[in-house]
Amino acid sequence: MPEVNPIFFQRWRHSREEDASGLVVYRPDDFPFPPTRFREAVEFGSDGSVTFFGLGADDRRVPIPGHWAKIDDLVVSTEFADPRAPSAEWRLTEEAGFFPRLDILP
Repeated sequence: MPEVNPIFFQRWRHSREEDASGLVVYRPDDFPFPPTRFREAVEFGSDGSVTFFGLGADDRRVPIPGHWAKIDDLVVSTEFADPRAPSAEWRLTEEAGFFPRLDILP
């Protein structure tokens, strides 16, 4: 697999409170999110796999498999056959002293 920043390889949850100007923001699973019933999540594997976790009809997480490809060290594109998952470009933003941030580019 092409090398990207290894911070990608974890589970990320949607931080909708930070969405703005067309960006959709994700934070690492251990980020101190405010309480909520459900957050979409995405998990990148170092083997090129990616799983999006959406909300199912019965309120359970639904894993949707896909794959990612490197655009550059901090940007990957995802592709999913299921339209419930975002086939998009994701940019990693490393913030010094803070949790990293992953944005879906508009």
